[in-house]
Amino acid sequence: MTNFEIKSKDLGGRIGKLQTKQGEIETPTVLPVINPNKRTLEPAEIKETGAQALITNAYILKKDHLHEVMTKGIHNFLNFHGPIMTDSGAYQLMRYGEVETTNKEILEFQEKINTDIGVILDIPTQSKDREEIQRTVEKTIKRSEETQEQIKNKETLYVGPLQGWREPELFRECVKKQSKLNFDIHALGSIVPTMEKYKYSKLIEPLRIIKEEAPENRPIHLFGAGHPMLFPFLVAMGADLLDSAAYSLYADDGRYLTSRGTKKVKEMEYLPCNCPVCTENELKEIQENKQKLAKHNLHVTFKEIRKIKQSIREGTLYELMETRSRAHPSLKKLMDTLTSDMRTIEKRDPITKKHLFIVSEYSEKRPDYKRAIKKSKQLTQEGKLETTKIPGFGEVPRALLECYPYSHIGEETLKEEKTPKTIVSDLKKLKIASKYWLGIDIIPEDVEIKKSPKTGRIRKLVKEGELYLVVRPSDHMFLLHGAAKKLHEETEYPEQRISMKDEAVEFVEKGKTVFNKFVEEVDPDLRPGEPVLIVDKNDKLLASGETYLCSKEIKELEKGEAAKNRWHKEKT
Repeated sequence: MTNFEIKSKDLGGRIGKLQTKQGEIETPTVLPVINPNKRTLEPAEIKETGAQALITNAYILKKDHLHEVMTKGIHNFLNFHGPIMTDSGAYQLMRYGEVETTNKEILEFQEKINTDIGVILDIPTQSKDREEIQRTVEKTIKRSEETQEQIKNKETLYVGPLQGWREPELFRECVKKQSKLNFDIHALGSIVPTMEKYKYSKLIEPLRIIKEEAPENRPIHLFGAGHPMLFPFLVAMGADLLDSAAYSLYADDGRYLTSRGTKKVKEMEYLPCNCPVCTENELKEIQENKQKLAKHNLHVTFKEIRKIKQSIREGTLYELMETRSRAHPSLKKLMDTLTSDMRTIEKRDPITKKHLFIVSEYSEKRPDYKRAIKKSKQLTQEGKLETTKIPGFGEVPRALLECYPYSHIGEETLKEEKTPKTIVSDLKKLKIASKYWLGIDIIPEDVEIKKSPKTGRIRKLVKEGELYLVVRPSDHMFLLHGAAKKLHEETEYPEQRISMKDEAVEFVEKGKTVFNKFVEEVDPDLRPGEPVLIVDKNDKLLASGETYLCSKEIKELEKGEAAKNRWHKEKT
């Protein structure tokens, strides 16, 4: 069982925790590549820049450092005591056509040197010929199947490589078959030549297929992810782990990394960065010292990772992509390709965020924008609702102006209107908002409406002395209490539900956490942040709350929380 859980989400990006035998890795992150024969920086220096884990090459270690690494173990050999991943030699196979080892031998070697994350010796896909691609896929799957007994019950996490991405049908079949095998992580391979040609948009379709077919409890790794300006897009599509030698390769070529591209360090006149290397050294020192340039490149790499994580926390990963898409024509094409079909991302994207601003041509392609427009149109078509025109959104029911995403722009729009409008009653607003959020009206006529004494906005509803629901101030979302019973009566299983296994029923009824591993079934159409009913397998109502994850993640993750338990049976 892969020890992986999700702590925060935005778009397809997720902050997660992956447990290895050498410690925890917080994702998304980059594993800097260490060449055992050519260390531009020592592992201790790399760790100073923010690296949690490293990747090195098991084939080179076996070929050139066998005795020393077997004697010391990989961690002492590299003098790095965090998680270490070892590639199998597939990259050398791709570059040079052959390697002097077998799949069985390289796996045994990785176990003996005590690697934390190992990789089978897969067959890279270099050709564009379909028959040749099919051969590499079939051979990779066959090698994966042959390793199953060898890697069974090991503490080492093992990677199941995914090959054949140039042919979507073959690639989908590869992902499906690898997903059925006993792997902990899946990795997209053979992308380096494409990355080197700046054909970044080619990565979107294989990443979509991986997210559709691979289990959510297995982190997704990209071999040779390259430049940090790519990271926001890759993470948004679901990449959890990246590896890159760019920090070193670019330093060898005298290139200075930024989050928006590279500069030839010899041509620079100023240092535009405030990393420790750039603040503690003069430009000339960095120009003349490859190690300092490489260390700067790593600082930039991990600064971008931190920015991505903060964006996920804030729900602003889309805005970060919008900004980065203007840095290079290849990134604009990448953004165009990514936003041309957002269905895979939309299923994983939280239902509300802190804000939604219309700032570019891409804003109207956001999943939450399209979701809001679709729901608003449905309500308008159902009956005669008074609307107001909001720039970027069109005609919106006035009753929804306090709901996300309109709550951040509706009031200013109303102030600018000159034509008097009919006042929408609080009860009608609530009924329309109920349809917006839940698809049905669960607001009774006799409900008591409680407002904030400071703002005058609706804060909670009470029915017969019992708290019925809370209206969240930030987005007007309904947080169900007694209203859960009404929603349960008006909907059919499994709609808007998570059903629990028998052993968890008693705990959920008492208000305990709803954990993924105890979920029996889930409505296949839930998004993160949605109101949800918690029931037993016979549809008996146990509790209500809000989802933390999407349906596929809830069903497939074995660790972590599925939903917040806000109201539970024992409260009544």
